[in-house]
Amino acid sequence: MAGLVCKVELSKSGGITISVDDSENGILQECTMDGTTITMRMKDSENESTIEQTASKIAITCKEFQLDAETITCNSTEDTLHTSKKKMTFTSTEDMAHTSEAKISQTATADFALKTDANMTVDTGEKLTVTATGDLSLKGDNISASTNNDATISSSNATIEGSTKVAISGAEISAEADSEITLSGSIANLDGTTTNVSGTVNLG
Repeated sequence: MAGLVCKVELSKSGGITISVDDSENGILQECTMDGTTITMRMKDSENESTIEQTASKIAITCKEFQLDAETITCNSTEDTLHTSKKKMTFTSTEDMAHTSEAKISQTATADFALKTDANMTVDTGEKLTVTATGDLSLKGDNISASTNNDATISSSNATIEGSTKVAISGAEISAEADSEITLSGSIANLDGTTTNVSGTVNLG
């Protein structure tokens, strides 16, 4: 069984290099301090990882990076960037919060899904806009919409349909058409304390 080969190399130009070579298993451990950069390197026949440190930067290069701790705190005084060339997952077994003192933007080039097994609330102190270039659908056991001011529904063709009943109520209801209004049914009732009909009337 071959032993480990341990070296300490000193150089006025290259600095200090400490190495441990396990040639039997193809493993090399190396630490170099050259006056500007501290480099720690470990490699085997298939993998290599390095940690490079300068006065302003620490760079870690490896196949797999794992961090386990009771509490993790990361602070940045400038921009922070997280990029994955594959799948990225954020998971929490308890509450999770995303907070910004400025804008929050989320964009996807494919499908985007929001789902919860409990209640969902969307609340804004200003304007809320929902836009779709294709179909837009709202579905629920019951749907309620209310406003403290005017409510407007505008479309080239608008349909209100109830499989059992449609009820429209208000202190005053006005129906107006630029050309023709049609009211039809198996039984049609027009009832009021006062009923006014004006214009040409055709019965039959």
